[in-house]
Formats: sequence, C-alpha cells, structure tokens
Amino acid sequence: MGGGVFQVIFGQVDQSMSMVNQAKSISTNVQQTIQGYPNIVGAAWIGGDADAFAEKVMTKLLPAIAELIAAIAGVNLNLTDALDAVNSADQKIQGYANQLGDMFGGL
Repeated sequence: MGGGVFQVIFGQVDQSMSMVNQAKSISTNVQQTIQGYPNIVGAAWIGGDADAFAEKVMTKLLPAIAELIAAIAGVNLNLTDALDAVNSADQKIQGYANQLGDMFGGL
C-alpha cells in the first residue's frame, strides 16, 4: 500500500490489523479450550451443578466468545474497506491534480 495526498500511515494500520488478527487467534484458542471443559468437568463432577455448568458453558459462554471472534474479524474487514476507500480516493485526487497540472501547463 502506498501513501499519497491523505498521508495515511499504512504501516501503523497494518500493524493494527496484525494485532487484531492475533487477538482473534487467541480468542479462537480460548474458545477451543473451553469447548472441552464440560467433558473434563463432567468426568470428575457429578450432579445437577455439573450439568448446569456444562449447559451454561455451551449456551452462554461459547456463543458469547463466538460473537467476540466475529466482532474482532469485523474490525479487520472494516479496516481493509477503509484503506481501500482511502487508496481509491487518493488515486482519484492524484488524477485530478495531474489533469489540473496538465491544463495549467498548457497555458
């Protein structure tokens, strides 16, 4: 990615996107680990409380983590879309500036 009229600091945006991807990976790893908790706990913990714990993990916690992962992924998607818009606008402005320069240069 370049940088032009808008002077977007692409290196910092890329670094931010990398950090967001790391957060997504960490959250996914946590989700995968937690998915095994009901089976691990169920082997040692017997009774209604164990069943309630497993149910809460499956119906509350894991869906909440999935929502978090989706939100994190959305951040990178939005950053990518924003950078594409900036690049497109920058190219258009550069084109207009060049046309204007050519027009004045021909006088």
